[in-house]
Amino acid sequence: MSTAARQTPTEPYVYGTPVVVEFKVTIKALAFQEADGGYSVVVPELPGCVTEGDDIEEVKAMVVEAAEGWLATMHDRHRDERTRNVTEFPTAESGS
Repeated sequence: MSTAARQTPTEPYVYGTPVVVEFKVTIKALAFQEADGGYSVVVPELPGCVTEGDDIEEVKAMVVEAAEGWLATMHDRHRDERTRNVTEFPTAESGS
């Protein structure tokens, strides 16, 4: 890592126009048939990501929705954690 990359910024970051990058990811889910005929689904790669459905077709739709929600929630949570303790950037005058 270069020295410049490790320096503390003296100004807030300014972002340019974002570029949307789309990609597909394959995540496996495990569906377990319940005694009532429905299914419970667990996504092992996404801790706590679970859903259920009455049949396999419903499960396929529900697990995509559950995984998308899980990923969005984790993204927001980690973004908030990174910025939670930042109150101001140090300046050259402050000596920090």
